[in-house]
Amino acid sequence: MNTMKKRVDESQINRKLTAITKGQHSQLDLIQIPNGEWYYSEQGNEIFHYDKGVWEAYPCKDKENHLYYTHHTLKVIKEDATPISVTKYPEHIRINTFHDKPTTIWKDITSAEEVETYLLLRNKRHLQQADIEGGVSSSNIMRKIRSEHGLSEFNERILRGEKVEEMDATPELSDWLEAIAVPPNVDNPP
Repeated sequence: MNTMKKRVDESQINRKLTAITKGQHSQLDLIQIPNGEWYYSEQGNEIFHYDKGVWEAYPCKDKENHLYYTHHTLKVIKEDATPISVTKYPEHIRINTFHDKPTTIWKDITSAEEVETYLLLRNKRHLQQADIEGGVSSSNIMRKIRSEHGLSEFNERILRGEKVEEMDATPELSDWLEAIAVPPNVDNPP
């Protein structure tokens, strides 16, 4: 009984210390989004496009003619970015107009409904990023591992350390599958 009282007291002290050091938790009441959609960075020699919470950076193809490639990477926008107007073509993106840099490129969103909408869009994009851009996490073998909530016979075979011949795994993924196998001396794996 004394141990239980001590734990409750420690828990209350920890809660108070957390409130002091981290402040009270409250819902998110403000986010910032850019005023425009397209921006140019001379420092990076690239253009940025804001799309659903992320910045797509397009590298320069022909600086003299203001042409940029149509492929992009996700980056943080550069500090020197200024608003631009562009036209997208199948083979490149062209800057049409350079606009004056405003005092801030950000606008505040304070409506709870709008904050939620923008966060959902951004999170959806982040969660879809692996599928959009490819990679090991979106490979067929990883999809099969995640299927059936990870409780398939396929996964049981992996945990037993059996080779999974029917799937085309990279050498790195094969090493990982081998490493997660449960050692034979463990009776009841989690």
